[in-house]
Amino acid sequence: MRTSSFLGKADVVLRGFSGYNTRWALRVLARAMEGAAAVGAADPVAVTVFLGANDTSLPDWKQVHQHVPLDEYQSNLRAICAYFKGHVWRR
Repeated sequence: MRTSSFLGKADVVLRGFSGYNTRWALRVLARAMEGAAAVGAADPVAVTVFLGANDTSLPDWKQVHQHVPLDEYQSNLRAICAYFKGHVWRR
């Protein structure tokens, strides 16, 4: 489905940071979401988080700086989800 499919029906806010893992995304999450909600807009009914591919970089390979151990990945993803569950959207 394309973003244009929601034209006039919903506001779709995209935030993407190429190469980021959950550790880095968690650090910039609040700043990245600043201004995401338009003035007078309703709170989000759905949020989709696509993270994890960069976290799986093998620790002994070229992209070792992107590797995140599984237990930390789980913790980071839970913290990101908790942010969205408990966040009061600023307008």
